[in-house]
Order: sequence, then structure tokens, then C-alpha cells
Amino acid sequence: MDGEPVSFDEESSVKALYGLLMEADRVNITVGTAQNPAAEHVSFRQRGITPRRRVVDLLAQRLEEAGKLVVIDHV
Repeated sequence: MDGEPVSFDEESSVKALYGLLMEADRVNITVGTAQNPAAEHVSFRQRGITPRRRVVDLLAQRLEEAGKLVVIDHV
């Protein structure tokens, strides 16, 4: 996002979402607060699965670095 060349080999939902995010000036993210007990299991960490809150924070950071206004609402 920050000047890095981005290449997608095929049409996909990821490519479509990336295009929408890059066109936007403001991105609203609504995050549910329900807990997933399985997400605390050691196998998630072993597989490198990042917790939802951390993913949202990382996404918001990258979008802000790209000049986007990011609003996060925890419901």
C-alpha cells in the first residue's frame, strides 16, 4: 500500500477488495466483540493465525499509512 507494487495473478475477491480500499478516502471497520474460545487454542498460534483484534489493527495501520481515514467501531 505504501508505494509497494501490488500484483494479482487472477481476478479474485482479494483483488476487488484491494481496489475498493485504494479508491476510498475513508474506511469504516465494524468489529464484533464476540469471543471465539477456539482462537485461544495453542494450535492457532502454532499455525500463525493472528487474532482478529491484531488483524484489524494491522489493517488500519496500513490504510492510514496509505493516507486513508480509518474509523473502527467495536459493537
